[in-house]
Amino acid sequence: MPASPATARDPEMVARTHARRDRVLAFLRNVPGVVAGRLPDEFGIARPAKAYAARRLMELCREDYLTKAEGQPGDDGERWPPLSRYTLHQRRWKNRARGGKGDFRILIDEGNLLEACGPGEVSGGGLGTSYQPPAGQKADLDVPGALEISVTLDYAARHMGSGFGSDLGSPVPKRAPLPEEVPDAWLEEVAEAFGIGLAEGIADAIGRLR
Repeated sequence: MPASPATARDPEMVARTHARRDRVLAFLRNVPGVVAGRLPDEFGIARPAKAYAARRLMELCREDYLTKAEGQPGDDGERWPPLSRYTLHQRRWKNRARGGKGDFRILIDEGNLLEACGPGEVSGGGLGTSYQPPAGQKADLDVPGALEISVTLDYAARHMGSGFGSDLGSPVPKRAPLPEEVPDAWLEEVAEAFGIGLAEGIADAIGRLR
């Protein structure tokens, strides 16, 4: 089943199959239901779609994180509160110990949380496409009709406004590492990435129809 690789510039794919025309049409009619999670995903066509969408979504999350780390509002309209004087003092002490000027951006110290809020790697092709999240991130591509991505670092929950940190026992200001809802400005780009992966999955699946 030869098929051209899908790219953002050339999302169209060609698939060849020996299946009957009615079998192919029945398969294609079921695609919306499969994507929505209402119908079983016989071939796993949603996985490559979600893999591409996950990577693009997390690329946007990383960009948003870096914007908020500079004290600017993100695409969801949220602006992180500045670092406390206690945290700034800690950073200065740590930076002197390291012999450098250091990084005083919000929620960027060792860089582990930033990495966990960034993109993973997409590998393979067709129905074999997979998404490998970075350290500290969990991605579930097998939930019908949904893509679930979370940060697994223990201290990430403190920044959701529900815990206490090192600021002398005071509540940690809410600085959600990931947007609580996908900003509208991202939907088109994530949908485009999803469509590229879906095209790969469909083309591969059609080639396997009997």
